[in-house]
Amino acid sequence: MRLRQYPGYQTFNYISLNQLTKWLEIRAAEGILPKDLLRLAEEELRAWRVVLPASSTLERLVGSIAAQSQQEVFDNIAKRLTPEILQSIEELLQMKSKDQKSGLFRLKEYPPEASGKAIRDYIDRFKQVNEIVEGKISPQRL
Repeated sequence: MRLRQYPGYQTFNYISLNQLTKWLEIRAAEGILPKDLLRLAEEELRAWRVVLPASSTLERLVGSIAAQSQQEVFDNIAKRLTPEILQSIEELLQMKSKDQKSGLFRLKEYPPEASGKAIRDYIDRFKQVNEIVEGKISPQRL
């Protein structure tokens, strides 16, 4: 017996797509990861007695909503930053001409060794990040 013929089940259609989209947007805003969103969406559709669409359809929908939610989080964070901090972040992303590494890449590097100088350099980078956040310096020093 086909699942669609089972009493009470309906096909995945425009109405269930809209309902699932709204449901996923709420879950994504709660910070649920895409992998978990996919599993939860399948469970929710089963609870709604909706025949699951093709896995690629559901994966695309979840991926799209998760990306949209992530972008909204980034936008909300950016709205709260001062223009000076935004400019500093933008400068951190620029590639330096001499070695093709951005300031952000340098900040992410681990100390090459456990020497006093390497640890001091690492602490200096940490202080520079704090100064950028506080708006005291430009990342040009990095």
